[in-house]
Amino acid sequence: MRRYLLKVVGGFALLAAMAYLIGTFSPYPEMKNLPLYTLTTVWRIFFTLVISVAWGVSFGVLAATNKTAGRIITPIVDIL
Repeated sequence: MRRYLLKVVGGFALLAAMAYLIGTFSPYPEMKNLPLYTLTTVWRIFFTLVISVAWGVSFGVLAATNKTAGRIITPIVDIL
């Protein structure tokens, strides 16, 4: 666990250093916003993942515990 945490912290430190270098030394204004755009994209992916897991778990529990809901939800989810 300690090695994994060290790799994650090291990765974030490397990304922060690269973002600083890009923002400081890049002559192009578009490049200075690149780390922000990357973090915005990662945030959107994470937020979408949380929504999809919450939706899937809630509908899965509902379909497993209620027979009528299971008969209705299962064909709809199969189509999706």
